[in-house]
Amino acid sequence: MNNKFTTNRHVFLWIILAFFPAALTSGITEYISDNIAFFLPILWIWGITISLYFITFIMAFRDKEGFFSLRFSRFLQVVFIFIITSALILDFASYKILMIFLHIGLFYFTCLVCHKELYNLRPDKNGIIKFYLAISFGATLGFIFMMLIAPRIFTMPIEYTLILVGSLFFRFASESAYSLKESFAKSMKYIKENGFSLSNQAIAFTTAIIFAIVTFIIDDNKMMSSVGLWLLCVSLLFIFDCRWRFAISAGLVLLLHPANKWELENNALYKERNIFGNIRVYDITENINDAVRIMQRDNMVIGVQAIDNKHKNIPLSYYSENSAIADVMAITNDKKGQIIGSIGLGVGSISSYKNSEREFDFFEINPAIIDIAKDKKYFTYISDCGDRCNIYEGNVRVRISEQPKEKYDVIVVDIFSLALPPTYLIAKDSIQVYLDKLKDDGYLLINISNKYSNLEDDIFTIAQNLGVYSAKKFADGGIIEGTDLKYFSSQYVVIAKNKEKLVDLVKISNQWKMAE
Repeated sequence: MNNKFTTNRHVFLWIILAFFPAALTSGITEYISDNIAFFLPILWIWGITISLYFITFIMAFRDKEGFFSLRFSRFLQVVFIFIITSALILDFASYKILMIFLHIGLFYFTCLVCHKELYNLRPDKNGIIKFYLAISFGATLGFIFMMLIAPRIFTMPIEYTLILVGSLFFRFASESAYSLKESFAKSMKYIKENGFSLSNQAIAFTTAIIFAIVTFIIDDNKMMSSVGLWLLCVSLLFIFDCRWRFAISAGLVLLLHPANKWELENNALYKERNIFGNIRVYDITENINDAVRIMQRDNMVIGVQAIDNKHKNIPLSYYSENSAIADVMAITNDKKGQIIGSIGLGVGSISSYKNSEREFDFFEINPAIIDIAKDKKYFTYISDCGDRCNIYEGNVRVRISEQPKEKYDVIVVDIFSLALPPTYLIAKDSIQVYLDKLKDDGYLLINISNKYSNLEDDIFTIAQNLGVYSAKKFADGGIIEGTDLKYFSSQYVVIAKNKEKLVDLVKISNQWKMAE
């Protein structure tokens, strides 16, 4: 503890070393929930990351050095960076549980390094108030940057990687011998004594830069990438104690092989980022016979349409001719004056089942999705539907609550957040709202297609408690007959007030199963 640690330079270091852990807490939470563990409740992930954030603070600010000394923590931070980068390059990122532990480990040791550097820069009691005010300001700034500023200045979620890279430059921040001024002075002294011959560390630095770029260029060749990774690792370990050289080379590795893959950035037809996520529209055109245009939010496909004009009106994804939607549309096809309600717009796929007696009401909270779906430059389901399609923007539960009772012949709940339907939209009180808006002979369909949670039993129980009837249909994915266009496997639960109507629907296919 030293009174000299009260200069403007040290105040800046206090702020920035508090900024990085707070920013990473937000960044790692969003990254894990959006890309790895989207099947876990977001509050669980926040609970884990916030707890670890405070644990590193406590561990760093206790008097004992403990098992994880500052030097050892710096080393483990580097180890986790290398393992994560290796996993991304060698295609091990699909091992979700492994990636969760790796990112949590990197987060923990990065926070611990920053907080230990902070502890070593603490002033004596005369400057302690300023010290903790600076820490509070830096932490607040970190959360504000990640939650409010970054989503508005980056069109892709690169802030998590950028924060990791930035934190590398402040390893050894508490040791003046590693400052930029001292490092520059040492370099000048070496040049004066040895000319421009490269030192061993300079060679290792250059090698690390070269192999960081090489592993990026030959990413498809896993054998060569493995060799490049081994040489890169050796080079980085050789300059582990070189603050600036290591930060530059390791930072380049992270930027070339980011945790968030943004390979769709270059071929995106449309891209936008808002508080609801990252929206991309792009084409897959390897074969003209199965070329499709896709709308994607974060890592989840929320709409697909064929590019070929001959097939543009064919419903794909979860709306195929083999889906529960198709069965319901078929059994109600001849009904006069139908109104179909859809909770969630996507690209408007359900409107491909239009006829002269059908109108469609879509409910969507994300304005970017609405703009894309309506623009026939991207998708044509809505534009082809014309005046028979209405879109209600805003909180979907509030907006459908505003509709008259028993307005709809069919209501479809097809809205996902982090690969699962939002719990509040399939809760008992929400289903009661939908039933109030449904005609007595109508059908309520809920898309529960996902890999992570069995929702059908919960919805069956809710339906039973509400005194209505339910069934389910699982349909395999496949290819549209006469084309090479693929559609997704789908699973729907259907609820009806009228048991006879539900029985009629179930008779269409042996893929249907009534709730017991």
